[in-house]
Amino acid sequence: QFAGVLSNATEGVAAALNTITKGIPVVVFNPLDIAREDVVEARVEFAAGMPKAVQVTRPGGKEVPAQISGEKILFLAHVPSTGYAVYDVQPGTEAAGSTLKVTNDSLENQYYRVKLNAEGDVASIFDKCIDKELLAGPARLAISYDNPQQWPAWNMDWDQEQAAPKAYVSGPARIRVVENGPVRVALPVVVRPLMEPSGLVEVEARLAVAHP
Repeated sequence: QFAGVLSNATEGVAAALNTITKGIPVVVFNPLDIAREDVVEARVEFAAGMPKAVQVTRPGGKEVPAQISGEKILFLAHVPSTGYAVYDVQPGTEAAGSTLKVTNDSLENQYYRVKLNAEGDVASIFDKCIDKELLAGPARLAISYDNPQQWPAWNMDWDQEQAAPKAYVSGPARIRVVENGPVRVALPVVVRPLMEPSGLVEVEARLAVAHP
């Protein structure tokens, strides 16, 4: 019910905005009580079909990082607290250059360098600003017992959270690059756990561009 109220209210506000653009207008809403910069994912219908590249400009006419990912476009948006912004989306002629880096086991932006190991764990997060490794050991997917005495839908009992995990998701991982652009790089990780060979665990490591 609340989602419907929010959607209707957003449509009402968007109808009163100036959405006259050279291309396709995309209205971005920030529901937080602070200004926010984040990656926007949007499905946009182009008259001639999905182009090979896109160009996105923010209010004021400055171009922002943008890329195509599957059937969606991604772009970096900055929107004021509980505010709206209209972005102009147009077909581009060629993909923009990128400051992001990605390989089959690493992701990097201007602030962090992230490494994955053969198990699919996050083996390293290196902070380039302070020249320091942030992890004391690999960040692993753990299987824990969680059955609080009261209100199990949201409670977490301290003793159970402090107990050692029952097991870790481990096994050779399949890792590949699925996003490599100026907005975001991504590596999906698929692991067939050794303790349950018939199952699959899928996660995705992502790193986005960020403006100072």
